[in-house]
Amino acid sequence: MFQNPKSPVIYLAHQKAELDEVELNVLKEDYENVFLFDTFAENENKFWKENYLSLQMMYLSRKIASDKQIDLTQSEYNPNVVKKLYKFKGGM
Repeated sequence: MFQNPKSPVIYLAHQKAELDEVELNVLKEDYENVFLFDTFAENENKFWKENYLSLQMMYLSRKIASDKQIDLTQSEYNPNVVKKLYKFKGGM
């Protein structure tokens, strides 16, 4: 699925870190539909934000899998994104 530039990509972020900016730029080069789910405006602590985003994405992915009748447990990875993550030396 990652090989199709029209595939939707969902990105989760709880803060505006340098890593987030790098990843989003790489993703936007390869994909037309990048959706950012964030908790930037929330005043809660970082762990609550991560928990909240994870919970929301669990329900969203379960709904997508159910509606499309697909198995989401076998992930595919974009080599461009993985390369950027592997070589990243900035702030997280």
